[in-house]
Amino acid sequence: MSITGVDISQAMVDKYNDRADKQGISPAEMKAICIDLEGKPGELGDSEFDVAVCCMSYHHFVNPAQITKTLAYFLKPGGYLFVADIESTPDRDEIIPESSNHVVVHKYGFSREEIQSFFDNANLGSFQFSCATRAQKNGRDINVFLAQGIKVTA
Repeated sequence: MSITGVDISQAMVDKYNDRADKQGISPAEMKAICIDLEGKPGELGDSEFDVAVCCMSYHHFVNPAQITKTLAYFLKPGGYLFVADIESTPDRDEIIPESSNHVVVHKYGFSREEIQSFFDNANLGSFQFSCATRAQKNGRDINVFLAQGIKVTA
């Protein structure tokens, strides 16, 4: 078994790899690489994954529907995608302040329906969505959802 972390920030990749090294975990077992995935052949060699996890990143993505397709592309048939992020409020209150506009695209979080449509369009079945935890963000209570889907075999 091995774990591959992916991030677009070299600084985050370096922290990840440093922490693994300090725990005595070899790069063959656990490593991160810096790449902006596009879901194209050869980007990660011939790697296919049993599980992909994306935690608290979707609200930063310009096109989370496309990101979902990209993550699903790298899954083996029957592989799982897990996404955790901010759940929108029923009245679509702005959760993230305007001062974060330069790094946050989706200031309102996501509804179950939005995430399910991303998963459906990425050929991920057995969709599940639940509140994973509650947290505080900028002085207000928020729900953090966990969504999961399984790559449908072709």
